[in-house]
Amino acid sequence: MDLHQLGQERSRQVHRILASRIGQDLSIVAQARTTLARWVVDNRIHREYASKWALLLEAPTNQLVEVMTSDSQEAKDLRQVSPFAGCMDPRERWKVWKEAKGA
Repeated sequence: MDLHQLGQERSRQVHRILASRIGQDLSIVAQARTTLARWVVDNRIHREYASKWALLLEAPTNQLVEVMTSDSQEAKDLRQVSPFAGCMDPRERWKVWKEAKGA
């Protein structure tokens, strides 16, 4: 597995875990909305991706989860600028990264 592919798989796995928690903890989505709003104000995200994430974060949970975990090119692109950054404990994220490296 090349490094780019490894990075994409790690990101997808982190998003799978977060997606599995969203149904029980909507504060994850609220945190992502706050992050996205801050990024927009600070001009830290391209408006195209900001618009797509804004729509997803207001969409029904099942639609958000579907995109977060999809293997589509659009989902891969969105995960590169994910407002879910910081929604997972760093230790847990490192565990996911370590496990994905062995894949």
